[in-house]
Amino acid sequence: MRASSRQVIASIRRRLYATQAAQSQAEHTPLPKQSPKVTRLPNGIIVASVENYSPVTKLGVVFKAGARYESTNNLGITHCLRAASALSNSKCTGFGLTRNINQIGGSFECTTTREHMIYTTECLRDETDIAAEFLSYASCNIGLKPWELKDMQPRLNVDLAVLKEQP
Repeated sequence: MRASSRQVIASIRRRLYATQAAQSQAEHTPLPKQSPKVTRLPNGIIVASVENYSPVTKLGVVFKAGARYESTNNLGITHCLRAASALSNSKCTGFGLTRNINQIGGSFECTTTREHMIYTTECLRDETDIAAEFLSYASCNIGLKPWELKDMQPRLNVDLAVLKEQP
């Protein structure tokens, strides 16, 4: 019994030492804080970036297209576009979009606010170019198929029912 308790204590010491060494190493190499860089391209697009030295990159495309800009003729279109964000586009299918982003260890999301529609993807830093390509497909090359829109109808009906129950 004594030998096994010594082994356990020795194992715990090794683990704690490795944790302490990792913490002390991280504390000795402070990274300089970067300020955001904002650039306006010739076509009017504004690009903002921040270097945070993280192994994970988050890319986003923000459109000034929230519910605030809907008229009575197109009421709810922002919600429909958000629900259809991961469906087919003119470059790839919805399955292809999801699979390719997942293969690089990334994720894709579309959110809306009252004033904006935001397409975002997160991926490892080394895969940023691939993620940016699929982000542009999803946000700028929308090409929905009629059967996908038909399959999306029950989901929108559920959303409307929830809205009526919980305004």
